[in-house]
Amino acid sequence: MSAPFDWQAIGGAAALPQLTAKLIHVVRVRMPDAATARPDFVLMQQHLSPDEQQRAGRLHSETDRLRFTVARGLLRHVLGRYLQVDPVTLAFTTGIGGKPALGGVHGQSGLQFNVSHSGDWVVIAIARDMQLGIDIEQIRPAFRTSDIARRYFSAAENAALAALPEALQGRAFFEAWTRKEAYVKARGAGLQLGLDTFVVALGPGEPAVFFAGVDATWTLIGFDLDPHTPGALVHDCAGARLAGFTL
Repeated sequence: MSAPFDWQAIGGAAALPQLTAKLIHVVRVRMPDAATARPDFVLMQQHLSPDEQQRAGRLHSETDRLRFTVARGLLRHVLGRYLQVDPVTLAFTTGIGGKPALGGVHGQSGLQFNVSHSGDWVVIAIARDMQLGIDIEQIRPAFRTSDIARRYFSAAENAALAALPEALQGRAFFEAWTRKEAYVKARGAGLQLGLDTFVVALGPGEPAVFFAGVDATWTLIGFDLDPHTPGALVHDCAGARLAGFTL
């Protein structure tokens, strides 16, 4: 699957262009490890809230601490760029379904975002005045995909998965999982919305579409960050355009 947008390399969050109506920006960053961390990543720690710094400190692995710091620091930098405020001043809140949102004085700004990280990547989707969700998953060959599919996927999806050659089932599972998670995240429904209540396309060459159980106002877009990391973006804005950036 090819990306639905070209990834434009930019020097940092300050270089992001204006976010206009009906435009979705997707920002991606390759996660560092402790040995290859860029200096600007390390400096992001000073922009985290005290609570975020404590959460990072509770992680046992230095790599995990660094990756958490990058993900949260990057989110603050990107949102601060669009709101034209100091990233440190941003406050976050959590909806009923666990969906994060801006709180405090910026809660009524109309700026919406969603974040996902897996394996080597973190991605942030940002837009104005629309609902959106994004999910990425690193393909893990040893993962027991069939057991998880039987538990969470619809009967139609399980039948489609079983019909594929075994060598293709792993990628198909993770593509379907990202599509389902992105929709649940866009809805802000959390565990209240069963993954088996709607049906997505899966399989090699299958366009990313909803087959059943989803209102027509929602759009599903599939993409690949690399050969081992599929992803999906869901939004509810007819005619929305996409732009992708690599920091």
